[in-house]
Amino acid sequence: MQALNTSENKTSTDLCWGDALDSGICSIDSQHHALIALIACFEKAHAAGHNTQALADVLPQLETYALLHFDEEESLMKGLVGEDAFVRIHIAQHGEFISKIRQ
Repeated sequence: MQALNTSENKTSTDLCWGDALDSGICSIDSQHHALIALIACFEKAHAAGHNTQALADVLPQLETYALLHFDEEESLMKGLVGEDAFVRIHIAQHGEFISKIRQ
């Protein structure tokens, strides 16, 4: 996922679904769509000045869903690919994402 860019107290990931993000695994792609939707919801609330709502309501949903998704995705990757460098890097990216949410 792309990093959040900030300007004028608004956030924008400019993150939208495209064929390049398609994994070909329906359950994973569906979860990616849901994660992008939660990020968009967080950004919309924040941009509208509803920071309390964004932090209290949306951020916990994003964290919970991301943890669920990462667990499933990591299990699939390890089962299909094994413990190669790509899997280790991708799992590390998951950890960085969760760390940023928890800041």
